[in-house]
Amino acid sequence: MKKWITLLAVSAMVTACSKQELSNNTLQDESQRSSAMRSSQEGAYVSEWEQYNDWSKTNEGDKSRFSVVRKTPEINAGITNGGLVLTYAKVAVTDPRYASFANPTLMPFYYLPDAERPYPYTYYFSDAVSEGNVIITYSVPFTKEAMPLMGGGASLQSFQFQYVVLTGAFLDSRGLDPQTVRNYYTYDQVMNLVGPQ
Repeated sequence: MKKWITLLAVSAMVTACSKQELSNNTLQDESQRSSAMRSSQEGAYVSEWEQYNDWSKTNEGDKSRFSVVRKTPEINAGITNGGLVLTYAKVAVTDPRYASFANPTLMPFYYLPDAERPYPYTYYFSDAVSEGNVIITYSVPFTKEAMPLMGGGASLQSFQFQYVVLTGAFLDSRGLDPQTVRNYYTYDQVMNLVGPQ
């Protein structure tokens, strides 16, 4: 009989601990969701770092363009009128001439070592924003290749991208305008701006 009582007591303790653990996990999940909702309600959205395999190619005269569309529902009329969208890119490469691109780089930029001068708008990453979308484009001199040859041992699929979406109200509440943030804020300053207050 004592064995049964001991077994029931151990079973009850395990069940209670499991319920407590489940309750704690549920609270953590709710906390994370409410944190994300607060961020969204405050007018700031930051994506995770993302990579893409579905680049499409178009040829336009002496240039080839490789593009990808990222659906971004956070971009609405309020963002395109007075807000700001920042697109950052980074890639890990072994060639030291391209080492600066291992750090987040704000678009637009030329993917070339600092010492090299590009043809106008070639080897050039840019982004375009429309309601619900960010389009990333990489332009190179005309090529018949399905994917561009890139310096530093990189490929388009090895680049990572991150998006920061700020409403006009978010910027106004901090006494900022879109041009100031885009032109003068470093990546770390932007991350501090959108971080928990």
